[in-house]
Amino acid sequence: MTEENLQMVADVEKMSFYHVSYGALSRRLKELVGRNDVLSINRGVSNVPVLLGANNDNRSVLMQSSVISDEGNEIPLSYIITERMVDDYKHLYGNDAGQFYPVNIYASSSDVERILDFVTDYDRKHEKVNVSMDGAYFSGQKLVGQLVGILVISLLLLFFILAAQFESLVQPTIILSEMIIDVLFVILCLWAMGETLNIMSMIGLIVMGGIVINDSILKIDTINSRRKAGMPLIKAILTAGHERLLPIVMTSLTTIFASLPFLSKGSIGDDMQYPLSLTIIIGMTIGTAVSMFFVPMVYYIIYRNRK
Repeated sequence: MTEENLQMVADVEKMSFYHVSYGALSRRLKELVGRNDVLSINRGVSNVPVLLGANNDNRSVLMQSSVISDEGNEIPLSYIITERMVDDYKHLYGNDAGQFYPVNIYASSSDVERILDFVTDYDRKHEKVNVSMDGAYFSGQKLVGQLVGILVISLLLLFFILAAQFESLVQPTIILSEMIIDVLFVILCLWAMGETLNIMSMIGLIVMGGIVINDSILKIDTINSRRKAGMPLIKAILTAGHERLLPIVMTSLTTIFASLPFLSKGSIGDDMQYPLSLTIIIGMTIGTAVSMFFVPMVYYIIYRNRK
């Protein structure tokens, strides 16, 4: 698709008359134009580019500037550059691989894989078309993968530490099984609400995991202490549940209420914080229930036939 575009052309005869070389003119234009991309603003899984100098005012500034000739004189650019309107692409792009024409696709994260499959299949069927894909989506997916690796390694280290602390392999397994349930519920809820597992939601998972795992650790430790004091299994579980109920509920409610103000959309900052706060709220809600009911139930099932 082409548009009417303003083109500036250097007049060869006038450049020769004023003794202005192509190298001097090229360097001067690069100094005046510079780079248009200033920064990119992150909006969750996408980036919004901020451009500088994309209006007609820059054309006036450019034409009023001057270039130094081979003889050391300042020559106004308006003397050696003429303007004309042409029907061409609005922007031309290039990199080390050569010139290319970008195609901006605005799609939800759920459609990205389908679009990538279509583009790859189209590239394979058409020899004259060479397609390359780049953007924040791919770097974001790479970072998510790294965060998943960090989470897995952290859980493994935590398992070994708990195994040494409790002198058991069963009790750390009971505690860490909560993370599996919490993560599955969070991913399911994010999918149902149209959200994705991005960088912010992964950070929320890690934050949520540290809080709910701590609740389960203290719950198991309290049960072990009451059993060592001579309490029967059922009474030890009920007593520990009663003692740890208020601290668990207070911790969860404090975290949930602190995350509620960020549970909104509409601005750049809100769009970034929404997946983080949503993940923490869902994870803390599910994690509290798991710490209060699931962990003691599994503990009872495993140890009910043991002395």
